[in-house]
Amino acid sequence: MDQRNETFVPHVLAITTGTTVDFPNSDKFYHNVFSLSKAATFDLGRYAAGRSRTVRFDRPGIVRVFCDIHSHMNAFILVFSHPFFAMTDADGRYRIENVPPGTYSVIAWNEGTSSEPRPVTVPDGGIAELGLHAAMRPARRRCAAGSFWPAPCSQCCASASPSTWSTCA
Repeated sequence: MDQRNETFVPHVLAITTGTTVDFPNSDKFYHNVFSLSKAATFDLGRYAAGRSRTVRFDRPGIVRVFCDIHSHMNAFILVFSHPFFAMTDADGRYRIENVPPGTYSVIAWNEGTSSEPRPVTVPDGGIAELGLHAAMRPARRRCAAGSFWPAPCSQCCASASPSTWSTCA
């Protein structure tokens, strides 16, 4: 998650648990990346242009990321305990690959707002199509997550097991 022109790029990053994210500083001045989220609390300290720091994300949930020096800088990291999610493209389309046959709840998420869960059934060797709508802010992207449980928490965290799912911060 780069720091460019006093902006985190990308603004929303979707990953699986166990992923290590680099936070390179591509600006010509110092940054201090931090988060106080339940899923990941960290403070990378001040570091100069051309330097990078890393964080490993081991708990599912939504991680709000900020810069302690530039208060207008913020981003989101959505950490999933399963691989069934996708970011939309520039036209708002998404594709979730390699979903096993079955019935799932799918949610669109955008900067703290999630759609109602929509059921979709993936047939053996088939393709399922589902259009989702979430309240969108201009120039922002949403993350669609195919989940294994019937109802999400209010912030759109997903879990790979019907008996264990996390509450988001």
